[in-house]
Amino acid sequence: FSVAWRTRSNVVVTAIRMAIILGTPIAVLAPWSLSFLKNPTSLLTEMGAAGFGLNTPVSTPLGLLLADPGGPGTYPYWFGAGLLLTALAALLRGTRRRVVVSAWMITLLGFGSALVLTRTTITPSDSAIGAVPWPGVSTALLGFGLITATVVGAEGARERIAGAAFGWRQPVSVLVTAAAVLAPVAAGAWWLVRGADNPISRVSAGLPQYL
Repeated sequence: FSVAWRTRSNVVVTAIRMAIILGTPIAVLAPWSLSFLKNPTSLLTEMGAAGFGLNTPVSTPLGLLLADPGGPGTYPYWFGAGLLLTALAALLRGTRRRVVVSAWMITLLGFGSALVLTRTTITPSDSAIGAVPWPGVSTALLGFGLITATVVGAEGARERIAGAAFGWRQPVSVLVTAAAVLAPVAAGAWWLVRGADNPISRVSAGLPQYL
């Protein structure tokens, strides 16, 4: 899209550059990439084996909106509430609204695609069992949009709040900012204390521990 925007005055040049960008990965990864022509749904299975509990627990729509893709080892979805609130607060900013709105368009694109994936069942080429695709890429796109909106909305926030008369905005701003900052801290502490029990577990199989 960036290439098309910069060369929009010359359609031929744009088409050639886009063809090079899209065709190079296909050519480099051939003949593996050609297998997708026979089974296009393989693009949704990502790497490794699909199914077999790797997509459970399935995230709810609210969890997806809070950037929780579901699956084993994920932290509670409500950890992302602070980031969502700060991104929503960025919409109230009078300046740089176009950037914030663009970030929210990316967020909604990721949210919509994640909803579609969690309601889709595909059958991988190497299995006869249907599986629900993991929406990790979609939620990563959603999280990128939320973080972008938050960062842009936070520019100059300290000066704006300090220059305004004391009211409800100051306490609310402090609470929302604290929730957004503490979200990654809480997620890291959750993984450190609880860990990811599944799908990896330690068993006594008579093998050295490093195996």
